[in-house]
Amino acid sequence: MNREILVPKGTVAYIQDGNFVHYICQDNGSPELRGITLSSEGRTTANATLGFALPGTPGSYILFEEMRAFYCVSQNNILQEFLLDEDLTWYEGGLQDEGIKLAPNSGVTATRTSSGSIFVFFQNEGGNLQYVYSDEPDEWQIGDELEEAKLGSGASMYAVTLKPLPHLFYAHPDGYIHDLAMVSDGEWDDSRIELTDVGSVQSKIFVVPTKLGYGLEFENSKREVYAVHNKERVLIGKYVGGVYKHEDVETFIWQLRAAVDDSDDE
Repeated sequence: MNREILVPKGTVAYIQDGNFVHYICQDNGSPELRGITLSSEGRTTANATLGFALPGTPGSYILFEEMRAFYCVSQNNILQEFLLDEDLTWYEGGLQDEGIKLAPNSGVTATRTSSGSIFVFFQNEGGNLQYVYSDEPDEWQIGDELEEAKLGSGASMYAVTLKPLPHLFYAHPDGYIHDLAMVSDGEWDDSRIELTDVGSVQSKIFVVPTKLGYGLEFENSKREVYAVHNKERVLIGKYVGGVYKHEDVETFIWQLRAAVDDSDDE
């Protein structure tokens, strides 16, 4: 069986919230960021413009309580955030006041822990992996460079909380996806995930927490999409002419259920 998955044009990031999927989009070559919401019935709602970012910016979208947050790169190549309040109004957060410059082609990915802390990961101006974190709104602290991880330029990365601590999944130069996990306050452990031979540091990664740990999807250099769950790997889809086609509907349903039931992240 085959199922085509269509997303809004220019999607930078998205997050699922019950029967709704919220997207942040950016037209090709434009700095303007705008929000779009799709319901499970296929209805589309266009939200107000968030603000402006580097054209082609990477981004990470998280949901917490009644608010949403989006992290991306400013037109001046500085890490920035936008927040959506209870009145559905977007405004700039305080992260950009830290003036953190990013490496060219750096990814940006964020997660919120069960204790309420937010971690945002990126490659700094020197190309090394680093993070910032916030335990209170608009109070950011800059973490150390994460020397345990080795990233190539523009490497794909995906942050997620596997209760209770943050993990960063990223494409390692050895051709596999690695899991960089916080094991205690300020201490991190890096491990390679078998069955994830992606072949490119820029291969897309998607992770959802599950009751048994996590499920991981990745795209290899042939634009084939695999799922790894419980130490098994399944080909679930591929990109054909720019359209993502699911080959395994059961795995697709598992992904959606896992995202709805267990994940608060992008």
